[in-house]
Amino acid sequence: MQYFRAERYRGKHIRFSGAMKTDRRETQASLWIRIDELREGETEKRYLLEYAWNKPLVWSYGWYAQSVDIQVPEDSVYISLGLILLGKSQVWLDLLEFEAVG
Repeated sequence: MQYFRAERYRGKHIRFSGAMKTDRRETQASLWIRIDELREGETEKRYLLEYAWNKPLVWSYGWYAQSVDIQVPEDSVYISLGLILLGKSQVWLDLLEFEAVG
């Protein structure tokens, strides 16, 4: 997981993408983005979370491309990026890219 301040991306559509592979058939993995918001007058953070589960990594012999997109609200504070892994395995990542799109 990696996180950073959201100011530069407020109001924009962002994408986190990359290539991955795993060493075991039982493995499922997905890239994700989380947006932390703090609305005016509120003391509790809200968040938006988007996974690429519509195309999760399922074991294969080669590299698998995956991406996840989300709109960043104007009241966003932090953007977090990461990988979720289900099962006991290793996942290799390559060609990771984060960008504003559209």
